[in-house]
Amino acid sequence: MHEYGNLLILATLWLLYFLSHSLLASLTAKHWVAKRYPTFMPWYRITFNLLAVLLLLPPLGLMWHWHSSPLWEFNAALSWFTYGLTLLAILGFLWSTRYYDSGEFIGLRQLRLRIREVHDQENFHISPLHRYVRHPWYSLGLD
Repeated sequence: MHEYGNLLILATLWLLYFLSHSLLASLTAKHWVAKRYPTFMPWYRITFNLLAVLLLLPPLGLMWHWHSSPLWEFNAALSWFTYGLTLLAILGFLWSTRYYDSGEFIGLRQLRLRIREVHDQENFHISPLHRYVRHPWYSLGLD
């Protein structure tokens, strides 16, 4: 029963993370901030990214702290295969970064140019991975 309580807490934390992430990424939230705190807008994207990382710490920390017995264990050969998939995911992520403006994505460009616009300034670019999945980085991170 104790493990089910932990799972419920983790599921709730992940749900709250995803909801807050989507809410803060929405144009509604950005318009609200721009209207009330226009001088903060150049800082919005970088603050959003910092919050996204910081808010990941509680669920990830609890997952590490409350680790339980694995659902399955791989033999040595299969472990090497999964390590290879992880390496491919990392390489896919690095390769896909060339399709994004990292300064815009992180928020440094908005800060440097003091941009107060709500909408992203970067033209929309689609990487070749978008042919297969909507969010390539999220998908690669699930490996």
